[in-house]
Amino acid sequence: MTDFRNSPFEAQLHTNFVPSDAECEQIRADLVPRLLQLELLNERIRELSAERDKLQADIDSHTALISYPRRLPVDIVREIFVACLPTNRNAVMSTQEAPLLISRICSAWREIALTTPSLWASIHVPIDFILSHPVERILALRHWLQLSGALPISLALTPGTHPFAPQFADVLHDSAARWGNVEFRTLTFEVLSALATVQTPLLESITVIGHGEFLRHHARQLLLFSAPSLRRLHLHSLGTENLEDFFLDLPFCWNNLAHLSLISSGNPGHPSESGLSPGTVLKLLRQCPLLVSLIFFPANRNDRADTSLSTSISLPFLESFILLDPCMWDLQTIGQLLQKLVTPELRQLHIQTEISSDNHHPLLSAIENIPLLETLFIHRSSFTEPAILQALRTLPDLTKLTVSNNKTWYWGQALDQEALQLWDPQRLIVLLTPRESGSTLCPRLQELAIHCDSMPSTVATESFIRKRAGLGSGFRRLEVRWQEPKDAELFSDEAIQEFRSQGVEVDLIFPSQYSISEPNQPMRVTPWTGLPWGTHWH
Repeated sequence: MTDFRNSPFEAQLHTNFVPSDAECEQIRADLVPRLLQLELLNERIRELSAERDKLQADIDSHTALISYPRRLPVDIVREIFVACLPTNRNAVMSTQEAPLLISRICSAWREIALTTPSLWASIHVPIDFILSHPVERILALRHWLQLSGALPISLALTPGTHPFAPQFADVLHDSAARWGNVEFRTLTFEVLSALATVQTPLLESITVIGHGEFLRHHARQLLLFSAPSLRRLHLHSLGTENLEDFFLDLPFCWNNLAHLSLISSGNPGHPSESGLSPGTVLKLLRQCPLLVSLIFFPANRNDRADTSLSTSISLPFLESFILLDPCMWDLQTIGQLLQKLVTPELRQLHIQTEISSDNHHPLLSAIENIPLLETLFIHRSSFTEPAILQALRTLPDLTKLTVSNNKTWYWGQALDQEALQLWDPQRLIVLLTPRESGSTLCPRLQELAIHCDSMPSTVATESFIRKRAGLGSGFRRLEVRWQEPKDAELFSDEAIQEFRSQGVEVDLIFPSQYSISEPNQPMRVTPWTGLPWGTHWH
């Protein structure tokens, strides 16, 4: 091996020495054997690298044979695949998500995916997406449904502008006997005509969204409504059409329903003309003895006479009673309605009214008779401080409390400002702060959400968090939404981190934090078209 240390120019290396022409020739001659040696070394390195790569590939191949995923039992792999499905909506026809994504990983996983019916038992179907390429996508939809085997199917349909192709209708008809859950994102005459007569013996849940006038005149044609196994019903009427009598006349097996949601949107910014009156609510409940949850929009009239029924209604399984906002019923009306109900299992109560009342007694009496209540949502403007204090004292098992202060506008007029200032939300924080001596209000509270005008004092709020965390009752979340001022005093990042270390999440939300979508964005038909915002994964 040539040794550069024997170079006649060793002393001049790494200096400013400038060789003569003769010395340049001598240096070039001296470099020839060294360059040859370097090439031999590079060749040897290439040979060793190739040998190393071959050995590494051989090791990797053998290691793969004993890898844990390869050795997982097939039934475990199936369970993992099913856990990859979205939990808040149906699967979509996209290779960006399960189940199609899973089927593209390797041949072994593809075989498992294609032989796992539960992976294919739900699908979101934007009609425009399917019919924009009808030949291949109708065939793909048919194959998807066939892969679900004999399982009940969850199907969500979003109508579009394309005409309903007969082949597409045939695919839906062929699978209708296995429909377990079906959603019509917007019920149109074309969809109704194609599917009105389908027989759905396994149907347990149906969601129908449509314009009120259309629902009134055409929805009764759907035989799905009379499915004998129907347990869950969600009807959403768009517009101001009064549908109280329509709801009551629908051919449901009311006495089988466990979950009922009747929503009427009305005009934006105003209470719905088409909501339910207290009397209609009671008539519905009398027909639904197995009800577990009820969600409804109230009518904009406050008709106390409607609750004057002589006998009570037993709802032994009712766990959730949600009266949606905006609501023009006062607390006396709501209390009188609740007093008509016998609900030993009620755990969730939303009273979203901003109308105050001089008579809180009916509602307070009703709450006292709900021993298992765990979740309560109220508006600050509808309660005085003594009334809310009395209510909370009767709820030792309450785990989640939301107090809202939304200043909703009705018919162009704001609610009474004096009513909105009946009591300060900061007082609620003080009242709920555990004391060193005496009893603690709502000792099992785990979540508190306050929507208010201004940010409560950080001193009072910090004391509340620390003492709740130290109580050992599992308090885990505080949410505060406020309107002004923008420069409100907030917790430091260090304090937030300290709260988290104690197991408490603190969410401070100012309106400017809400995201606003870009206007006039062009609509593009995708496998996700028609899904509510916040449910997309792509």
